[in-house]
Amino acid sequence: METQIQVWQGDYGYSLLFTLLDAQGNPFDLTDNTGLTFVGQLAQFTQTSFSGAMVVADPTAGTCAYVVGAGNFSMAGQYNAQIRIAFVSEVVTFGNIQVNVNPKIPY
Repeated sequence: METQIQVWQGDYGYSLLFTLLDAQGNPFDLTDNTGLTFVGQLAQFTQTSFSGAMVVADPTAGTCAYVVGAGNFSMAGQYNAQIRIAFVSEVVTFGNIQVNVNPKIPY
């Protein structure tokens, strides 16, 4: 399942909210995770543009949030993103997240 998000270049301090679902469409249980990370990469780059810790809102409902930091979306364009969830014995990655960063009109 692909997630499309629209944001504005340079804006920060707001939350991107996610509900993670397993292959059957059920909420992915985040209980006992040891950390969630949001990773973003500007599509034309070969390396990570930014990453940061996420917050779990409701572990059994699979809901979590990433607070966009200053400089995260400093360039307009398409970003590919992933959510990486660490557990004691494994890391689970949710991908197919596209963030379209709209350019700001100079003033």
